[in-house]
Amino acid sequence: MNIREEDYYECFNEDILTGRINLRNIKCPSLVLIGYTSVKGIVVSDNLVIVGGGFINFLACNRCLIISHSKPFILNRVYCKKAYIIGTKHPVIVKYIKTDEAYLTNTVVDEIESNRLIVNRRVCISSLKKCIEVVFKTPYCWIEELNCKPFQVLFEY
Repeated sequence: MNIREEDYYECFNEDILTGRINLRNIKCPSLVLIGYTSVKGIVVSDNLVIVGGGFINFLACNRCLIISHSKPFILNRVYCKKAYIIGTKHPVIVKYIKTDEAYLTNTVVDEIESNRLIVNRRVCISSLKKCIEVVFKTPYCWIEELNCKPFQVLFEY
């Protein structure tokens, strides 16, 4: 299903969108987006899986899995309970994340607030605002500014 230049997309169950997706707003309980995604407004979902490249301005969901493929993926603001953000050959670039638990691989983050943060290879974080537990899976990650003192820091490499 190719969707182009619509304003609003809403579904009431699960849905899969593929191809070039260019929308203003998306609302769906469970959604899978495959391909190039451009959302200038908000994406609201309970369960969200995104594979591909593109841009999302505002993302609010319970659980999200974002995997970049063939192009970088750019996220402006992310609010999730659990966020799994994985960059493959191209990184995922995020301006702000607020989550309970975050797993990051090949990701560039400007600001993050997370209770539990798991960082893997090639992760760059400019500012860690809030954290309780930080788990390092590899030594190839970088945190520029710590604005919190984590209660627990684990090194699992």
